[in-house]
Amino acid sequence: MRIRFIALAMLAVLGLAACSTPTADKAALAKTVGDTLTAQIGSPQTPQVNCPNPLKLKAEEQTICELVNPSDSQTYEVTVTYKGQNDQDAPIYDIRVASSPKKS
Repeated sequence: MRIRFIALAMLAVLGLAACSTPTADKAALAKTVGDTLTAQIGSPQTPQVNCPNPLKLKAEEQTICELVNPSDSQTYEVTVTYKGQNDQDAPIYDIRVASSPKKS
């Protein structure tokens, strides 16, 4: 599943450090991924998403998150890639969910 998402709440997602590449906070990124996927599929339940690492806001940087499908409790890997910023300086992410669940 391929989803492009423009985050409108950039300040809630960014964790800025002096003299370094800004990053998307892992908790805020997990919420963004969950909310985006929920909106995309029109689900009444937001999946549980965990992003164990922050994402550097540098072109084509990636992180792997995990999503637990609320309907069957299967866990899927989610690849999140930073694609740049929109005209309002909000980050743009490419979000891809694995086609099959992780093996236990």
